[in-house]
Amino acid sequence: MRCRGQHDFGFSILCERAFDNFTLNRRPARERVHQRIALAQSTSTTLFDELVKLYAATSRATKIWQELTQIRTSFLKNYSSISPLLRAQIYWSRQPKDLGDFEISDKNFDALRQLYVDCFETLCRLTVMAVGLEAIIHHNSLNIETTKGSMVLWDYEAMPNGNKHTILAKYPIHDLFAPAIDHKLRNGLGHHSAAYVPATDEVVYYKQDDDALLETRIPYTEFVLKVLQVFSIVELAAIYFHSLHIKACEANTSLSTP
Repeated sequence: MRCRGQHDFGFSILCERAFDNFTLNRRPARERVHQRIALAQSTSTTLFDELVKLYAATSRATKIWQELTQIRTSFLKNYSSISPLLRAQIYWSRQPKDLGDFEISDKNFDALRQLYVDCFETLCRLTVMAVGLEAIIHHNSLNIETTKGSMVLWDYEAMPNGNKHTILAKYPIHDLFAPAIDHKLRNGLGHHSAAYVPATDEVVYYKQDDDALLETRIPYTEFVLKVLQVFSIVELAAIYFHSLHIKACEANTSLSTP
């Protein structure tokens, strides 16, 4: 989160809005995120600034920048495979109720599977910032209250991604992000045996249940929708990152001003 000057400040703002028209996010959801950020700042400027410094002092911010850049680049490369569904969801007067009635002609399963997995992992990292701000709002602390005491923010970061929804569920923003944290789908798609089946136009993946290997099939069009949904929610969660980055840039600019 180290800033070199006003260029980085403006670039962060541009990144936040650049993909608005390429996601399923609506203004009310974006406004809710901005409201939570503003509330955290007004609750404790000191703790908000401390959270910014914690990210700036580690490699976390740089890693998230790299991941967001990779995800956005991959999304643009594969846009032709996603855009038919995006247009149907945004521009059709009636959104399709049964995606099984529709088929996407441009099949690109391997690339979209990787995009889904990358989005899932980055989303889970971005929720650390969201939970940190909620901890400021609800606990006036950067520690998270649990039934067994308190948890430092980095303990939440270190939790298995499949369990993070249990902490998110404690806060008002959980409905924005928790539905996309589907660890069963993530693990199934991440397994080498996941595949596209042309004969049925389905994606098949497997999960281990004790000694049994259970097969799951979903229509390819539904799979593409899930990719679009998780990418959209990554962009929504990225508002937290850009807000902290902008704050870090502002602090850097004010310090360098004579």
